[in-house]
Amino acid sequence: GYRMAWVAFANRDDEKSITPVAQAGFDDGYLETLHLTWADGERGRGPVGTAIRTGQPAAAHHIQADPDFGPWREAAMSRGYASSLAIPLRSASATYGALAVYADTPHAFDAAEVGLLTELADVLAGGVRGIRSRGARVAAEEALRASERRLTFALEQSHTGGWDLDLVDHTAFRTAQHDRIFGYDALLPEWTYEMFLEHVLAEDRAAVDRAFRHATSTETDWSFECRIRRVDNEIRWIWAAGGHQRDGQGAARRMAGIVQD
Repeated sequence: GYRMAWVAFANRDDEKSITPVAQAGFDDGYLETLHLTWADGERGRGPVGTAIRTGQPAAAHHIQADPDFGPWREAAMSRGYASSLAIPLRSASATYGALAVYADTPHAFDAAEVGLLTELADVLAGGVRGIRSRGARVAAEEALRASERRLTFALEQSHTGGWDLDLVDHTAFRTAQHDRIFGYDALLPEWTYEMFLEHVLAEDRAAVDRAFRHATSTETDWSFECRIRRVDNEIRWIWAAGGHQRDGQGAARRMAGIVQD
């Protein structure tokens, strides 16, 4: 039954002001010119400024009789509302906006109304936090992709292959240069530790496997040289090195490293 409502967020470049971002019932021209300064001065004593400053709901039950609503009284009369309630939008550490509703008659906002609107404000605040969190995740993911592109470029330019081996099922992610070192023109659909051992010359295979099993059992680095037979039957020397990667519980479930011809 409220006549009008809006949601406003604090401005990132000026934390002493907020700007409405969504509304119902107001004409667009009014909100486009509305820039609410609430940190100090008389404009900060109304329901919105009080709600943001204190982090608690604040109301003007009768705008014509409320001395703190003076700056907006003329606008309220011209738009036909007579009472207002503001609910802060809060995070765990800060208040960064408000939900405000307006009724067209003097109105004593009761506890049930305040409780319901507070629940709505919490939903809105959670949505904003989610958007901000998603924005941070997107930025972090893009930074990670950029870092991976730079790493791949560096490996390619130095003719070095990269690999990441699952120590449970022995499957591995690789860069294209890794597979080219073993004579393949493109990445194979699958690569395993056992496939790698098949490329190692028989005379070197036992020593390489022994060094791998020692590294995984002691959770130490793995570094070795050996001879391989490429898929085109050429024999090459390779050097490889790897270190353990731990999961969130501290368990070493992966090993990642490089290989050079």
